[in-house]
Amino acid sequence: MIGDEISKILQEIVSKAKLVVAVKYANEKQIEEIMNSGIDIGFNTLQQFEEVSGKNDLSKIKVHFIGHIQSNKIKKIIQLKPYLIQSVSSFEVAEKINSACVELNIKQRILLQVNTDSEKLEGFDIDELENEIVKMRNLNNIEILGLMTIPPEKDKIGEDKLREIYKKIKLEYDRIQRNIGVHFEFLSMGMSEDYLIAIAEGANMIRVGRKIFE
Repeated sequence: MIGDEISKILQEIVSKAKLVVAVKYANEKQIEEIMNSGIDIGFNTLQQFEEVSGKNDLSKIKVHFIGHIQSNKIKKIIQLKPYLIQSVSSFEVAEKINSACVELNIKQRILLQVNTDSEKLEGFDIDELENEIVKMRNLNNIEILGLMTIPPEKDKIGEDKLREIYKKIKLEYDRIQRNIGVHFEFLSMGMSEDYLIAIAEGANMIRVGRKIFE
């Protein structure tokens, strides 16, 4: 049962991290069950986000957009009123989100996605992150609440290397706040196969899907 799997994860993480259930592989009934539990949910695609919001009242739960953002779909994502867009991967994407928010007269909470996987293109270079955040101070219709990352799979790089990646992101998360006087709320890292490792290294938000629906 989905409820049992969620309960197990909540017992494991206690109050150390916020659980976001990634519903990419969930069916309609499963999503409804999660919504009724009050747990935050995360959508990977605009299509699924639109389908679910068209059939359900999502105003009573916190909805996250956690997938790749296509520029031509930014306004549609924002119009669905996500609580948090976690996957802002470049200054250009942040700028377009801000512009759409100006047009809609709203403010959008976001996380900045840091690239920790050399085989993938999405995300900010960790060495450029501080300068990019400084540039974003002029974007008044977005609110940067923290960082997110998707590292290589543990099976590919091993647990030790994975821990190093998470430690590095946590150090940067803390350093940026000290250096430029910003206040972050969320460090979103860790998924089905490694969320306990991520929490041990400083994550306070995890995105779990496959473990719940298998």
